[in-house]
Parts: sequence; C-alpha cells; structure tokens
Amino acid sequence: MGTCLGGGALGRAGLGGGVAAAASEPSDVMPLSEVKPGMKGYGLTVFSGTTPEKFDVEVVSTITNFRPNQDLILIKTPNHPRLDAARVVAGMSGSPIYLTGKMIGAYAYGWIAGVEPIAGVTPIKSMLDELARPIPKTLAPVAGGAPLPLGD
Repeated sequence: MGTCLGGGALGRAGLGGGVAAAASEPSDVMPLSEVKPGMKGYGLTVFSGTTPEKFDVEVVSTITNFRPNQDLILIKTPNHPRLDAARVVAGMSGSPIYLTGKMIGAYAYGWIAGVEPIAGVTPIKSMLDELARPIPKTLAPVAGGAPLPLGD
C-alpha cells in the first residue's frame, strides 16, 4: 500500500501554505530540468502496517510530453526485496520520491511485464500546477465555499 505525502512541498501547498506556495517553486523541490539519468535517491511507502519504509530509486530518464502537457520521470527501484520480486506494488501511487533531499514527484505508474523494477514518477511541478488551477464554479461546494480559488 502506498503512502500519501504528509509533509514537504505538496503537503505545505495543501495545508496552510495555500496557493501562494504552489504558484512559486518551493526550495524543497527539484525542477525536472535538474533531474538527470543516474541520479540516486529514495522513495517512501508503506509495504505493510502503517510505518513508511524507504526504498532506493535511480533515475533512468525523463520523458517530455509522456501524456499531453505532462512529463514523466522513469526510475528503477533496486535493492528492495519486495520490489526486486514483484517489480511494482499496487497501491504505491502517490508515494513521494526524493533526490538529494528534494522532492521530484510521486510514484504514479508501474509496468509489471518488465525485467527490472521500473516505475513512472509524476513530476511535482505538475501536481503543484494542478493544485493552483482554479476550480470551476459549477464544481464548488454549495455551502462553505471552496478551499481553493474559484475560476469563472
């Protein structure tokens, strides 16, 4: 089972830091332009129970426009007994991924047919941009207003 991010840039943007924190690039995130093949870091997820565990990651590549207007970071997840055997684990989506102590994004995709444990990471900028996007008024809650800015 994957963890949700409890702190860091995404947590700060959603709790108290508001949209202003999401609009500028926080100092604890790494821009996609700085993510390079061979860089090593870690992710956090819950494999069993409720305690997050670290797992190693190594950047394989970045893909521009993996989906329309969305980039992707490809990582390997070596040196973890569960990931070495299973390659990917359902429920890891949303697990934060860090390089040099800075968040690069969240675990989002896995391919079970591969020989190596390879995963796709949604860059943090994509998530922060989405968080800052105004909610259409037709989707806003009727009572109490919306927690994010409303668009036209």
